[in-house]
Amino acid sequence: MKISPIQNDPVFALVEKQFPQALQPHMVPYETLVSEGSTGAGNVTAAPWIAVFDRRLTTSATYQQSAILSYAPYRIGALPEEAQLVADLQELTRLYTEIVSDPLEVTVERLVEAVVEPAPRVEKIEVRDFKPRMLASNRGSGGPSNQKSRRRYSPESRKVGDAGEKVVLGYERERLGELGRHDLAERVRWHAQELEFIGWDITSFDEQGDEIFVEVKSSAGKSVSRVDLTVNEWRTACDAKRRDRYYIYIVTDALSAAPSIERLRNPASYVDDRKLLCEAIVYELRLTQTQGGEECYWICSPSIELKEAHKLQPTIPPQWELSAPKPLHSRAPPRAAPRARGRGFGHRQRRKKW
Repeated sequence: MKISPIQNDPVFALVEKQFPQALQPHMVPYETLVSEGSTGAGNVTAAPWIAVFDRRLTTSATYQQSAILSYAPYRIGALPEEAQLVADLQELTRLYTEIVSDPLEVTVERLVEAVVEPAPRVEKIEVRDFKPRMLASNRGSGGPSNQKSRRRYSPESRKVGDAGEKVVLGYERERLGELGRHDLAERVRWHAQELEFIGWDITSFDEQGDEIFVEVKSSAGKSVSRVDLTVNEWRTACDAKRRDRYYIYIVTDALSAAPSIERLRNPASYVDDRKLLCEAIVYELRLTQTQGGEECYWICSPSIELKEAHKLQPTIPPQWELSAPKPLHSRAPPRAAPRARGRGFGHRQRRKKW
């Protein structure tokens, strides 16, 4: 067996073996935690790192496949006592395991978004048409065997969502202006600002002056592998009268001065043709009495994978991917419950009987 030159480097042994082994005893109460180190890619120790992973979430440090939470660095010339270092490590791992254990707990992504403000002005927008992502092959056994099974539902933050919708609003008005259709540019509507939740965010127009319906999905990151939709959004995307003019605009780097827009036209046709996979990620079983009798209803929130569908395995029956789940009769009389007030979870979704 040929040994790579980097493995003879003492830094390699220190970062990849000795440091992780030294940390592991201090994480004994948390059986799901594992410590790993790396000296970086290739034969050059360019960016060494040591990380603690919760195996319930991930064992990979790949960007956007793991939540990265870093601790404030210590000053080399003023390191605290070892007991303080151990206490800091244990407190950090405790917070990490709590975030992983509670799907409603604030995520690291949300903490980052909370402190990053949108750029004061957008200087450049890169626009391209959608192409399905290539599905990366799993290398080795370090990563999770089923990444989707460990996924936690993480709705888009209002700050990022608003920033992305402002980008799209400005782009659509500028696009129509460049076509000489200033009359149409003035008629572009941002429905969320008018408290209208009708299945898309922005109504704009194409080159012929026909309406197009734009649902905006935004991320502060540089790439997106899936988008989540409400029942109302997916129902509208599948509507025969609108589907050919229904777009999902995927905005990345939404908080920066140079965001990108990817335009996905008629997403339902991609699912029909098995080019993309749409499946349920959240179900709501309503236990309140309905006007139609003693019934309980499933409310399904769909998610579209932006990767090649023929390489993905659906986790729900295929016949549910495009059609709404049928109502299920309850065995006992349902209880009437007061309607929750305020915005709350899923406030943008208009709930209707199937």
